[in-house]
Amino acid sequence: MRPLKFLSAILVLAALSGCEEKSLQARIRESKTSAALLALNAYIPPARGLPQGGWRVTHVDGRPFEGGRVEFDKAQVSRSGGCNGGYGDYVAHPDGHIEVKGLSGTLMACEDADGGASGMNLDELVGLRLVRATRFRLLTPDDLLLTTSDNRSLRMARLPKPPRSVEGDWALLGTKWDPDAPRPMARFHRGHYQDAVGCVGRYWHGFGVLHLKLAKTPACVGGALTPGFHRIWSSYYGLVLLRPDVNGVMTLAPLSNWELTPRDRWTLEGVWYGYIDQRDGIARKRVNYRLAFTDGQVTQWGTCQGAFKQSADRLTLAFPRTKACSTPPKPPTWPERAQLPPGETTATVQMRSYGEARLFLADGRVLWIHRTEPKERRPSPAERP
Repeated sequence: MRPLKFLSAILVLAALSGCEEKSLQARIRESKTSAALLALNAYIPPARGLPQGGWRVTHVDGRPFEGGRVEFDKAQVSRSGGCNGGYGDYVAHPDGHIEVKGLSGTLMACEDADGGASGMNLDELVGLRLVRATRFRLLTPDDLLLTTSDNRSLRMARLPKPPRSVEGDWALLGTKWDPDAPRPMARFHRGHYQDAVGCVGRYWHGFGVLHLKLAKTPACVGGALTPGFHRIWSSYYGLVLLRPDVNGVMTLAPLSNWELTPRDRWTLEGVWYGYIDQRDGIARKRVNYRLAFTDGQVTQWGTCQGAFKQSADRLTLAFPRTKACSTPPKPPTWPERAQLPPGETTATVQMRSYGEARLFLADGRVLWIHRTEPKERRPSPAERP
């Protein structure tokens, strides 16, 4: 009996020692894993907390804004568009904190926000919100919100990736052109070049260089592009082409389907948004308009209904003297809305493209209008499957 008891005691002690050894090894492995994870988290670049790429400013403090762009590239941030630009450094943390440092840039006179009432121009507003931002949040993968400690905000939409090839249809920006003449456009397709005035040629694109060889025809003389080698690089605006002959640059902006619409289809039928810049002394204030043209009927902001007639470039608008046509509806947020007055208004129409036009009013003002994309009607809850 005693040998059996002694043997059982030895087995129990061995089992206990084995458990202690296993638990000790498990703790060592867990501690090593935790240390590795901590080290990995410590060496994650802060910029990973904020998506890289370009962003278009859509709202400043909840108010619509156009013309500003912000780009986060590794540990550097830059803004451009509107009037001034700037660049600096930033640090973003995975917990949503962000800090922008040393944002500097150009100092040109720009349009005042709120018609000059605040003494702050639009570019300064964007720059201040960017510098004072303390938190960031991705509402969607393409919708970024920056907030400050005093509840100010800067909201941005992700820009499409810059083009990497010259293949396609482009608008040539940065050139002087007659509004009555075809817009400077160019098409690059499988080594063949063609522009809107009939100039043709061949091209080769690679390693940041565009080699263009044009035909020796009158259509190619004095054109927007010249033959030879051109340095070219991509940006969020399109492609930037360096022109050594004029010591300047030209932007090739991608053309939309609207801009490729034939000229005989350029009419006012559709919905347009526009603006007029009004000056009050030195300050300049922009007021906004919305016009919808349909079968001889015109509507302002969806409430004031009138009629219109167009003969060639002559446009006549007539609105009744009602309350809806006398006072435009108040916008929920900035900017300010305006309407054409009741009665008859005459204007000269200048169609710059299918989606852009200018109305030269009889009182000397110029109303710039841009066609809006039709929005699909959302099905009601009863219509949803």
